[in-house]
Amino acid sequence: MHRARTALLGSILLLLAAPGQASAAADDATVFEIQQGVYGGFTWVTVDSIVVTAVISDGFFIMESAGGAYSGILVRYGATPPVSRGSFVSVTGYYLEQNGNSIINAASGVGGSVTILGAGYPEPSASAVTIGDINTGSPTAEQWEGVIVQTDHVQCVSVGASDWKAVEYDGEAPGETLFVDDLMSYTWPAAGDSLVKLAGALYYGSSQFQLEPRSNFDVVGVDGVPPGTIANLAAEPGEYNGSVLLSWTATGDDGAVGTASAYVVRYKTSAINDANWATATDVTGEPIPLVSGSPESFLVRDLTPGQTLYFAVRAMDEGEQLGGVSNSPSTVVSDSQPKLSIHCINVGQGDCTLIQSGTGKTFL
Repeated sequence: MHRARTALLGSILLLLAAPGQASAAADDATVFEIQQGVYGGFTWVTVDSIVVTAVISDGFFIMESAGGAYSGILVRYGATPPVSRGSFVSVTGYYLEQNGNSIINAASGVGGSVTILGAGYPEPSASAVTIGDINTGSPTAEQWEGVIVQTDHVQCVSVGASDWKAVEYDGEAPGETLFVDDLMSYTWPAAGDSLVKLAGALYYGSSQFQLEPRSNFDVVGVDGVPPGTIANLAAEPGEYNGSVLLSWTATGDDGAVGTASAYVVRYKTSAINDANWATATDVTGEPIPLVSGSPESFLVRDLTPGQTLYFAVRAMDEGEQLGGVSNSPSTVVSDSQPKLSIHCINVGQGDCTLIQSGTGKTFL
């Protein structure tokens, strides 16, 4: 939060802070409390058991596991920090507003400390935002400062010497510009590149909010190579009433290479092809794709028993590109009626439980 953006005042007060003072008297605090103004500037705080989400040359970002607004903050260490993403840490230092950012100064020279409690902890998920939510001048931008955020459907419109600009071409803030910086190392896109994912820590620098991607995984473009086409889809009546069992061999996200991100399965009363794919009925609950070449299977439920249906599947990559429409086998939807098997419990009391084979449903 930007309760004070005067760099000169921050520098003067830093000089007045006595090394080693008051760290033992630090208040136990959460990032949520700090970012929402519970503590005044230059209050000594300890934030315990929290995850590192990004590392820069002289500090790192931490986030509360719940994520969301007000959940992140920058920690200044004054030197190369001894942490990495996923480090589980306890941080003691004093909170202040400096150059437009809320920070915890945990440098040892002023009495701060960083204790590593573990490594490899899961990081909080990035919060989905629009450029309009986090842009300079937005009334909601400050709540996302220090938080790992993510927007999609954006385009790199220009590349400068020290930053580049992205705009939304879809969504709630089309045309709004976001500055993207390089506090951490990643490959910049070229002007004109479309991105399906743009993520990073929100930081205030050069008198504006800017996004700080952490690696190439935070800047994902449309790669132009769609997933491969599945050619061996098979369909047969399922074990349960109203079901069909599908099977096929997994394809990749770049042709036959890699692992797709998702499957889209549809059915119709006639063979499915490119021309009528859009009119076929979509199925939900598709399996998460396995690596290319792996056997896949999927039980489609809640169909009309005895009906003849045609099925098709397409793989999707991270850029939401679809592979070709698969072959379209047909089968009759299972109309088998599950039998009831009876197992009695509490025999002395006369109670019985009916177990429906196949579905596993129980009735008293």
